[in-house]
Amino acid sequence: LVAPDIVIDYTGADVLDENKIGSARDWSVEFDALAQSDTEPGALVLILQGQATELLVSGQGPGALPPAVLRHAVFPNPMSGFAHIVVHVQGTVERARLSVYDLAGNQVNSSDVAISVSAPDPDFGTRIALEFEARDHRGDELANGTYFYRISVEGPTGSAQSDMGRLVIMR
Repeated sequence: LVAPDIVIDYTGADVLDENKIGSARDWSVEFDALAQSDTEPGALVLILQGQATELLVSGQGPGALPPAVLRHAVFPNPMSGFAHIVVHVQGTVERARLSVYDLAGNQVNSSDVAISVSAPDPDFGTRIALEFEARDHRGDELANGTYFYRISVEGPTGSAQSDMGRLVIMR
């Protein structure tokens, strides 16, 4: 393998300052990329001796999207003890927060969740699951009734919040 056998192709970006260091089978390739204003960023492809391999990209790359909450749903709803909240998000998400409010707008519970595993869904973004136990911030059971919730997400390119959702507790 020699330097001309190594090619970086980044659809929707101009590859700048490409630096290839190595010999035989051990190579290091560094580069900067600048997003093209007229093209949607696509895949980063490493081509070695004509064989292409698509690479996953995260962080501040040209294709990185800011986090956004696309949709969310609670089940079961009404709930009695535990409920699951499925959230579809756009972009890379590292943390999620579930905040629950009573009808007067007082926050009764809030919990942070570090996201380590999520399920990519090509139609709806990335899917994450949160769990809520019908308890307040002191650990006491919440009374039967209607509550509101909001989901906040954070990632390397920013943060976002969902619209308010509704959940009902019936024991």
